[in-house]
Amino acid sequence: MALRKGQMFIVTMVFLIALIFSVQQLLYHYTVIDLSIPSRTTDAYLLDNMESSFQAALDSSDDCLEARKNVKEVKDMIASTSDPPVDITGELFCPGGAWPPSGPDLTMQAAITGETYDTSALFEFYRTP
Repeated sequence: MALRKGQMFIVTMVFLIALIFSVQQLLYHYTVIDLSIPSRTTDAYLLDNMESSFQAALDSSDDCLEARKNVKEVKDMIASTSDPPVDITGELFCPGGAWPPSGPDLTMQAAITGETYDTSALFEFYRTP
């Protein structure tokens, strides 16, 4: 009788292990990494890097006219090299060649338009001493 119990135990364990592996194979496709998601979220990274580029262009300038030239160069570079295309509006105003008297030194509007999404951001930059 003890021999039959041992045989049934082994048969039951083999059955349970086979069942576990079968269910695991059926559920395996739910654990596959979708590599297309990061490529669809590049607009957030692009806007973040754009923000730091404009801030660096503003901070590295000695006067307002130089900052205006640097900001225009960054804007042109981003517009010509980015994919998806980025529409950037706004520029630095230098009344009489001096820094703006109040408010943000630079306000930029950036918009990225894709096939199924639109992303836009409004940046306000201040010079850091």
